Amino acid sequence: MNITHEPFRLVPKVGAENFKTYGVARPIATHWRKATCKEIGCANFINGWRTTIDLNTPLGQTQAKYIRDHSGRKYTVVGQMNNVVTLEFPAGQKCFGEHKRPLEREPIFYIKGGDFRGNPMGIPTQKLRAVDWIDDFGDHQNKIADQKEKG
Repeated sequence: MNITHEPFRLVPKVGAENFKTYGVARPIATHWRKATCKEIGCANFINGWRTTIDLNTPLGQTQAKYIRDHSGRKYTVVGQMNNVVTLEFPAGQKCFGEHKRPLEREPIFYIKGGDFRGNPMGIPTQKLRAVDWIDDFGDHQNKIADQKEKG
């Protein structure tokens, strides 16, 4: 048994050209939209949060300037020692993260040649409707079972 450097991946005994990969995708660009803290139930929005900033670093200085001059968020300084400051932001305001929600779009069902090692035959990726993808997957599984039965 050959094991690759990736965790839990066994290297098959046959080449990648003998494989088909079935996948379902929901790309961020086409299947997701921006969402507010409130609509996703963001824990920081609901409970408030604390942020610790090291003012000794250029990043910390940039963060502090943004929070103070441009963020529009309310906060309280709850601790400061050795130029490291902890700010507490009360609940009910937008956090600093970006949230996304899935759009109600059908995922993209696809089949491509090869496996995780690549597509040595250069078989182009096919995009299918869900029902066709399911049929192809079932047919493929049956072929594998038949081959296994034959030995």
